[in-house]
Amino acid sequence: MSEKPIAPSVKEANELLEWYMKQDEKATWSVAENHRYLDSVLYGAKQVQKLGRILHFRVKSSIMVKPDAKYYQTKWRQNPGYQGGFVLDGGIHYIASLRMLLGGEGNDISRVCAFSDQLQPHLPPIDTVNAILKTKTRIIGTFASSHGTTELDNEWFIACENGTVATRRFPHQVVTTINGQQEKKEFPDEAMGVGQEVKAWSSGLKNGNIDERQSLEEALKDLQVVSSVTFYNSVVY
Repeated sequence: MSEKPIAPSVKEANELLEWYMKQDEKATWSVAENHRYLDSVLYGAKQVQKLGRILHFRVKSSIMVKPDAKYYQTKWRQNPGYQGGFVLDGGIHYIASLRMLLGGEGNDISRVCAFSDQLQPHLPPIDTVNAILKTKTRIIGTFASSHGTTELDNEWFIACENGTVATRRFPHQVVTTINGQQEKKEFPDEAMGVGQEVKAWSSGLKNGNIDERQSLEEALKDLQVVSSVTFYNSVVY
């Protein structure tokens, strides 16, 4: 069981996958992504499924990672040897949650147009990205993520033909709106989902089946989207 992302780059991920496929069949490889086990994300995904065709979506994640922050105190975060920095490290969680809410392969993200930048000198190589995403089914949405801003916000918003679903952190809650009427479900005790993912992994070892939420295919799709977001900057002349 390896931590997300599956690899620092899509190229390396494909090389690792090629190597893995050549190994003994008894070998298993799962990729940890705790956001796929968050109760708020799972509940939000079920709400989306009830509301018909998805019209558009919006992801917004804004926070300031300061030099004395808990999650900054590792050398590989302070001096990342890969493209993306905190945008890759944190952003891959946000993309995993989005893909869960969008509901599977039919709504996989297929096109990306993005701008990225570094706002804080201690967060190389980039800490901020704003992107437009489009799915195979032609659903268009936005992805805005910054780890170097004074704003504090986390929301995954899905608009469907029969209502909307907003999955939020700070506080943990899901707000479903149908015909102007809001239904709010709180998740005050929601942890990080790590316990659930480890339990699912161990159950898979016993049963001989890797949990689909930890599959290499899902992990690769997450990385492909985040890599496109961090590498792509449009130029208009």
